[in-house]
Amino acid sequence: MEIQRPPFGEFLVQHEVLDRFQLFRALQMQDRVPGARLGHCAVALGFVPPGAIERLHLVFALGAPEPDLETMQTEAFSRPDFEIEIS
Repeated sequence: MEIQRPPFGEFLVQHEVLDRFQLFRALQMQDRVPGARLGHCAVALGFVPPGAIERLHLVFALGAPEPDLETMQTEAFSRPDFEIEIS
């Protein structure tokens, strides 16, 4: 029995390269641009540097050992924190 791997977007969220909001935005862009790849959309939106997405896609596609996320450079979580007020 073959274990099914998650889609690339989930892979990026699991590895904390994108958060759920960023994945949603990249998927929206992918939906609006025929033939667009998810990684290209994430790069175009400024969520991930091109080199990082290329390395991660290689890891994802080949099932290679996971990259060292402690030293990998990403801007996925560089946004300032904010609070949502609920009335």
